[in-house]
Amino acid sequence: MVHHVACHEKQTKIKIRHLMEIGATSQVNYVRIRRIDEDHDRTQDHTKFLRREMATTRTKVQELREHRTTLEERLTEAERQAAKSRAEMRETRNFVSSLRDPQSFNRRK
Repeated sequence: MVHHVACHEKQTKIKIRHLMEIGATSQVNYVRIRRIDEDHDRTQDHTKFLRREMATTRTKVQELREHRTTLEERLTEAERQAAKSRAEMRETRNFVSSLRDPQSFNRRK
């Protein structure tokens, strides 16, 4: 009987140590899970923030593209007007030169 009680006490101590180890492991795992959960929440918040920023950036990019298109159209029109003005000036110079040159004046008759 004494031997039986001693064995039972020894087994109880082993089981208590084992349960304490399980409890410690559970606490460590709980802390890890809590950190992972917090990281997950931060990641979701950061993802939402980045999506909002991306939407804002896309809108700005679209506005800039539209503005660039407008500026390119204005530049094309300005270049066309400049080319037209140069052509008109060339014609005017040629006409004035022909008025000063008596031979070309006679040829026009």
